[in-house]
Amino acid sequence: MGGFSSSVMTIVVVVLAIGQLQIDTTLLNIVIAIFLIILGVAVALSLGLGTSDLARNIVYGAYVRNNFQLGMPITLKQYEGRIVEITAVNTLIESKDGSHITIPNSDLMNEVIVSTLRHSCMIALNSKNKGILNIWRISLVSIKFFFKQYK
Repeated sequence: MGGFSSSVMTIVVVVLAIGQLQIDTTLLNIVIAIFLIILGVAVALSLGLGTSDLARNIVYGAYVRNNFQLGMPITLKQYEGRIVEITAVNTLIESKDGSHITIPNSDLMNEVIVSTLRHSCMIALNSKNKGILNIWRISLVSIKFFFKQYK
């Protein structure tokens, strides 16, 4: 960063010195401005595209904290265990054998997850047709109560 800053300062000093010599620097100023704009856009694109997964996991982290609880048993693909920690980017699961599994929060929100906790079942499905995440909570107690009323 220090090398870049000193290069920019050198260019500014050279342009100002040429301007003091009564030489027209309009074209040089335009070329330098275009170069700096292109450099800024390139940096913005690389940061934007490079951190898109990180940003997605951070956004999904809020949803995971709202929909999952510490200690909740879950099954995700071939992983099965209890949620130990939910961070901004990842969720830590402890399997039955004691090993820890780190799962990105986007995987928890985009995959089918089955969790049973105190007579309740939570299934998260990603709707591929509309791209809308649907979260359904089905309480087995409520279902039993519903069917008892209509016997």
